[in-house]
Amino acid sequence: MAIADAATVTMLDVSGITAGYGRTMIVRDVSLAMRRGEIVAIVGRNGVGKTTLMQAIIGLLPLAKGNIALDGKAISTAPANERARLGIGYVPQGRGVFPGLTVEENLEMGELINVRAGVTRPLDIAFQYFPRLAERRSQRAGTLSGGEQAMLAIGRVLVGQPSLMLLDEPSEGLQPNLVQQIGDDILRINAELGTTVLFVEQNIELVMHLAQRGYVMDKGAVSAELGGAAVTSQETLIRYLSV
Repeated sequence: MAIADAATVTMLDVSGITAGYGRTMIVRDVSLAMRRGEIVAIVGRNGVGKTTLMQAIIGLLPLAKGNIALDGKAISTAPANERARLGIGYVPQGRGVFPGLTVEENLEMGELINVRAGVTRPLDIAFQYFPRLAERRSQRAGTLSGGEQAMLAIGRVLVGQPSLMLLDEPSEGLQPNLVQQIGDDILRINAELGTTVLFVEQNIELVMHLAQRGYVMDKGAVSAELGGAAVTSQETLIRYLSV
């Protein structure tokens, strides 16, 4: 039997998951799947459960039901730090940098969380993709601009060389030219490192720039799947994102 090409094998398999806060279930019976190397968007209006879904995938919220598998390995009950060691990197909404630590110290925190055996000078990966961080390495993260904090948040994940990167609203608070730059950086990371990317976003231009396909969420559930033509259609995205 022929060995399947890596790009056709399911990397992330989210099957019928329900999750929320306490007894309040926000995400209900959500399923999605990704192949290695894909860039997939999750779109939808505010408050439909997109961030809750990302937190459930990374392990910050327990599942009430359903299953999650990474490269065929069940991770439904694994804690977030274990999922990080298995290769999932997470950039939360608001970026979550440590404002009192320097740029270099923030990157070192990422190294500790998502360490890989055999990695040589992993901080250099962040500096390679975001040279501005090297220039600011001794500066406290809380004094960085919004764009620089976005670079730092992604760079902190990169030092662990994740195979799957989860990004929650990477364009939030950024000027249009910086949104384009961050989008180009994500595309380069995907192309050069082979990093699979699942991202939540409401910026239509960024979705069209990055996504190869997408999922639409509404009222805590996946209401539609978007192929390549649909996810690059401004008219289609406006319809799903309109309030």
